[in-house]
Amino acid sequence: MDIDGLGRRRATLLFLVLLVLPGCGAVKTSLSKKGLLPLRYEDIRSLEASVRPLYPPLCLGQSEYVSVQVVLANGRRLVVSEASQDLNWDKVELRATGPVRLLAKPGWIKVEADARWLLEEPPRVRVALKERPDIPPVEIPLTVGFRCSQEADFRGEPGAPGARGSDGVAGAPGEHAPFVPGYTRPEGQGRSGGPGGSGGVGGRGQRGKRVEVVVKQVTPAPDGRFLFKALVRDLDSSRAERFLLELGGGSLAVRVVGGAGGRGGQGGRGGAGLPGGQGLPPGAGGTGGNGGPGGDGGEGGQIVVRLSPETVRFVEHYTLLYFDTQGGAGGQGGAGGQGGTGGGALEAGPRSNERGAEGRPGQKGPPGRQGAQGVPPEIRVEEVPEPW
Repeated sequence: MDIDGLGRRRATLLFLVLLVLPGCGAVKTSLSKKGLLPLRYEDIRSLEASVRPLYPPLCLGQSEYVSVQVVLANGRRLVVSEASQDLNWDKVELRATGPVRLLAKPGWIKVEADARWLLEEPPRVRVALKERPDIPPVEIPLTVGFRCSQEADFRGEPGAPGARGSDGVAGAPGEHAPFVPGYTRPEGQGRSGGPGGSGGVGGRGQRGKRVEVVVKQVTPAPDGRFLFKALVRDLDSSRAERFLLELGGGSLAVRVVGGAGGRGGQGGRGGAGLPGGQGLPPGAGGTGGNGGPGGDGGEGGQIVVRLSPETVRFVEHYTLLYFDTQGGAGGQGGAGGQGGTGGGALEAGPRSNERGAEGRPGQKGPPGRQGAQGVPPEIRVEEVPEPW
């Protein structure tokens, strides 16, 4: 056995290993900078996460972004972002508990709009790294405030748009006139296109909903805060919405605005003029149809308010409730139809370059009328059951 040759081969192999190892470190550093290095190879110090609304507090129905950073042992921070080169959202696990849910857009959450769940379980978001179960996850308790402007929108449905007008019929082509001096058949001139049909009338907006608003103070007051439960329900359906209001900024706007009128239909296009006979003028394009009138707005709805006796002084001295019973806006008039194209020459001849006149466009339809204002809200002070 060649002992010396074997020793030389082992020495060469050891030299190659030592030569390659620094290169692996460089490749590792390069991949880490590009966010391609698996997290299981990173030396991680901690995981940080927070939800910080631009205008606190976080309100019912509000969407917000979860900010996540991975802090490495060398002090470098990897920011989690869909477009970041440091760390992508597919390496992060988000879980939501309580009245909060994850949105389809990575990193976004939304607090449920229904207030009744907040009193049962506070919302929380849990953030963890998929590839590093050894790194403790972060639990984020979400503080939801009730000094927010909230809205119960029970407006009427908008009216349907008007039908489009029919297009005008194309004119008939002219016939060749016989070659007889002093004689011309009138049929030889190209016929003008027919006018486009007028657009249909937009539909009338529906009346705003009939709703009942029940307001009751939360007792005992949690942490000395003045909270009020509010239930808004449609008297003609099973739809109901629930809210929590806090004195000192919280408010609820109840809107039963009439539905907007539908837009008038577009006028039909004028028919095309067709060529005239040899040596005779072509037909003009037809006039475009007029746009249809916009539909009238619907009438404002009706609101019945039931206040428990202890809430009256707060409603009177603080702006807790707003009511909107306006009629719906009238629909826009439909656009006028385009005029038809003028006819061209039937074949080469003395007037082969002549074209018929373009048809005039139709006029825009008139707008619809605004709906009538609904009746003023009816206020009742009486003992009321718990809204939920």
